[in-house]
Amino acid sequence: MKSSKNIRLPFFFVTSLSMALMAIIIYARYQADKSITSLRKGNLNAVNVFKVHVLRDEIIDGIYTIDFGIANLNATKDATNLKDTLEKIKTNLPLLDSLIAITESESTGRKFIRLVNEKVKSYNAILLDTYSPQSLQNFNARTDLLTDSIYFSAIELEDKLSDYLQKNIADNEKLAIKVSQIDLRLTFIIIGAIAILATIIILRLLQNFQLLKAFYAERLEAEKAARVKEQFLANMSHEIRTPINSVVGFTNLLQKTDLKPEQQQYVSLITTAGQNLLSIVNDILDISKIEAGMLHFDKSPFSIREVCYNIEMLFQHKAKDKKLFLKTHVTDDVPELLLGDKERLTQVLMNLTSNAVKFTAAGGVYINVRCKKFSTNDVTLGFEVKDTGIGIKEDKLNVIFERFEQAETDTTIKYGGTGLGLAIVKSLVTMQGGKLNVLSEEGKGSVFEFEINYEIYKQKNPSPPATGSEVKAVLIPHPAFEGKTVLVAEDNKMNQLLLKKIFQQLQLKAAFATDGAQAVELLKNHHYDLVLMDIQMPVMDGYTATQEIRKTLQQAIPIIAMTAKVLPGEKEKCIAAGMNDYISKPIDETSFYNVLVKTLSVGTARPDAPCFISTDYLNNMLAGDTQSLIEIMSQFIKQYPQEIQLLAAAINEHDYDKVKRLSHLMQTTVRTVSNASTLYPHLLNIENAAAAENTESIQESFAAIIYTEPFVMQQARDILANASGSIKSNFV
Repeated sequence: MKSSKNIRLPFFFVTSLSMALMAIIIYARYQADKSITSLRKGNLNAVNVFKVHVLRDEIIDGIYTIDFGIANLNATKDATNLKDTLEKIKTNLPLLDSLIAITESESTGRKFIRLVNEKVKSYNAILLDTYSPQSLQNFNARTDLLTDSIYFSAIELEDKLSDYLQKNIADNEKLAIKVSQIDLRLTFIIIGAIAILATIIILRLLQNFQLLKAFYAERLEAEKAARVKEQFLANMSHEIRTPINSVVGFTNLLQKTDLKPEQQQYVSLITTAGQNLLSIVNDILDISKIEAGMLHFDKSPFSIREVCYNIEMLFQHKAKDKKLFLKTHVTDDVPELLLGDKERLTQVLMNLTSNAVKFTAAGGVYINVRCKKFSTNDVTLGFEVKDTGIGIKEDKLNVIFERFEQAETDTTIKYGGTGLGLAIVKSLVTMQGGKLNVLSEEGKGSVFEFEINYEIYKQKNPSPPATGSEVKAVLIPHPAFEGKTVLVAEDNKMNQLLLKKIFQQLQLKAAFATDGAQAVELLKNHHYDLVLMDIQMPVMDGYTATQEIRKTLQQAIPIIAMTAKVLPGEKEKCIAAGMNDYISKPIDETSFYNVLVKTLSVGTARPDAPCFISTDYLNNMLAGDTQSLIEIMSQFIKQYPQEIQLLAAAINEHDYDKVKRLSHLMQTTVRTVSNASTLYPHLLNIENAAAAENTESIQESFAAIIYTEPFVMQQARDILANASGSIKSNFV
């Protein structure tokens, strides 16, 4: 609580001080605007005073001019100029009247204007009317007296204006002094407030820096712990899956031989035990994949009815052994084919069904699927796995989905399991946008419900998929295997023996190396069509051996990683290291057979060299300049492998921005040496796949780049050698 107050107090203090500072600045701005307005007003009044002076002087000058002209009117007989001066006096009088009101000299000004108007009337009688000697004599008699009155009135007006101007200047000076004093005070206040704020901010920054430093230290520790955990899982996976590979493999081979019923029962028990152990390892690795964000979901056509049928067949035998019924029901409104991840749905239903059978002693298990929401393009399905088993206590319902948790402390002892199944189920459902719920009562069974939205798969005249339990692959020779030899780099003797037996059934020749260094030596002296490369071996591991094959031997032979390491990112590391595909242990016979057929059907024929570097294109571009050709090829030989290594590292780190940038850069590199390089589409696909963060597509195209690298480099060296030889020949 104390630390919370320590956090709040500075925040409210800083906020209050900031608001006060803003108010002070606004007030200072208001005073500045006010003083500026007053100064502008004073300046305007001063200008008006000067205008009054000018108009007054013009009027007096006009009066003296007209008086002088009228006195000499008999001699000149010309009053035109006098009339113009009179009109100017008349024009100036309204202007003078408006300005006098502004300058606070209204009474004195009005007197001056009134006297001038009387003078103007006298001028009108002389200059505008027909004058007679008698009228001229009368005008001269009184003009001197009126002119003197106007003159004295003008002096009085000038005094008034001077007083007004001095008062205006004095007021402005007082205002300036006042504003200056206020500004000085406010300046000190603002400087003090800013100093306080700066001090608080600097102290806070120092505290934040210390917190960040501590955070980074904790993050490094967490990353270190994560690496230790990952390494532990990798080692555990390798050490457990390697013997499981032998157990499962040999039991599969043993089941295909003639066995007595008792022996067949023993083999079945061994198979079940091996599968259970593999299931535990897979659960742990699935959790690791989920934590690393490396779990991907497929989107392929599949049948819900087929999935339910397979689940029913898979657990039917176990249910019968416990004298339980196992029933599945899919409502008629569920579409026949959907787009989604069949394997992950199967995994969810297998976990829930396995738990239901495990924790049910009497009665049975129901698996129900119904349509909850339906539209033209997609459907939301509701799944229900219901049992009549022991049930779950109400206070344990929120705990069972946590990792390594069981409903009761003795559950593991009684029923087995790791407590990971439901945690994985919840993660798989949630990651597909679904919801998982459980309803249970102790002693009355449990109901696990979840819903997932799927796209409806549409095709013309769809043929329904076949239903039935999975059929294991029959290992028979394939035409692609004829005359082919496989090099197996594997240090485990049991796995070597297992692979020998499998290759005998496939009638496929095989040679064995016990480590990576031995595999490299064999490849130097013998021809092979495929390498099965274990990753963790003594002397030289699989990654190093692959680099030796690609870089030192310059061989593009297909290399298939065969490893018990199945942690997130392992396949990506293998592809980035230069391998073409990946098989996990224990070996699934169907997957293993399909990979062999796919790889050996392609073969290892050398690609058509001109598709990489075009000498015609280079000669046309360089106008036959052999020296420039040598420089370009030398730079290409140096640059191209470096770019591949940088791209491999970026792919391995899942740095999609860097992958996009490097693949775009490599497009320029390959287009420099050919205008129709087959490398370009692969690099363009990597760039587009990186923008979409499609790891699988990136790996496929990069595998093609790795496969062709030795051929590309060999052709570049040949062109360089030919060009260098040509220059040497010409020199000789």
